[in-house]
Amino acid sequence: MSDVVIQTDRPTKCYGKRCAVDRVSLTVPRGSVYVLMGATDPEK
Repeated sequence: MSDVVIQTDRPTKCYGKRCAVDRVSLTVPRGSVYVLMGATDPEK
């Protein structure tokens, strides 16, 4: 069983000319909690 549950390697996602994700690499080990927040998340 792997100790890594989520792994990305520089994905990019754009909507028109605006990129929501731009080459973000991330490795989340088993048992960890990660939170990704954007600029408007505290207002939700």
